[in-house]
Amino acid sequence: MGACLTVFCMFRQAPGSQPGRDSQCSRPMWTNAAFFSNPLFSAYMGQLRGGDGRVARGGPNQIADSTTEDYTDRPAVRAIATGERKTILRECADRGFAFVSEEACISLLEDAEGAKVPKEDPKGYDRKVELAMACLKHVRKDIEDIDAMKILNHGYLLENPECFGDVQIPSDVLADFLTAPEAKLVKAHELNLEKKVVERKWKATSRKELVHKYFKKSASSLEQEKKVKKTRPPKFFPAKNSKTKVATAWLLKHMPPTVSLKEDDLNARWYVINHAGGKSPSISWTRRGYASACSLVLHTAWTFEWESNALAPPFDMDELLKDIGTDAWE
Repeated sequence: MGACLTVFCMFRQAPGSQPGRDSQCSRPMWTNAAFFSNPLFSAYMGQLRGGDGRVARGGPNQIADSTTEDYTDRPAVRAIATGERKTILRECADRGFAFVSEEACISLLEDAEGAKVPKEDPKGYDRKVELAMACLKHVRKDIEDIDAMKILNHGYLLENPECFGDVQIPSDVLADFLTAPEAKLVKAHELNLEKKVVERKWKATSRKELVHKYFKKSASSLEQEKKVKKTRPPKFFPAKNSKTKVATAWLLKHMPPTVSLKEDDLNARWYVINHAGGKSPSISWTRRGYASACSLVLHTAWTFEWESNALAPPFDMDELLKDIGTDAWE
């Protein structure tokens, strides 16, 4: 699927110049990145013109992007859009209905032929997750459970970019260099991140419990179900003078394919790279030893997989925690 890139600038017309020509580009009208990710922006761009070059009249099936186009007949406006042509509704669906309110999702389902608004789940699962799933099912009838969960997780990360805003230096260390108001802001940021961790896990749980109500199981999901048993997790037993390359190869064998591992031999640590967004922590094998470090890498990688795709590992995660030991988290 081709990605769509839209650039929108306001131009300041120079004195004596003709409309649409010889214009000087001033700063963009909007500089907030959150605005550019809002589907209302795509909707607005789609309404600037129809497929024949004339001003469009909106609607969910309006084409939201186009080939490169220069609006020389429109004073002070230039717009360029590249990528796959898709409707505004399809663009919202591919973003997991990020920035789309619950009320808007309900309105879409009420107006859509063959769709219906789901009742609130008695178990209290996240309402926005279920509404987004119902809308996604209506727009993308071709996708299966794993792809649906990936799309919805991506939408959550678009709405919550602070998931990437980890404080790299402990607040108690920063306190020696910050004023009281600055320290208060850092503390508030840390508390917000803690809330986001809880919220993200709850949304992942909601996706897992509700996904098969709307989407059929994929082949990889069925295969994973056969593997998942309450069995002892794999454990790395380093041989005498064991090499790091051996431990890395062992980890790659047992890690989910959606999470990457980078070996940093110079600093004696592995980087667990979460491609779905959020943290990508590093784990030292010299500090913890190969056995405990390998177990911690596995636990981190499968936690990322669970949060992104709701796929459980083929072993008992609680048993893996016992292998890690409490000192490994310090």
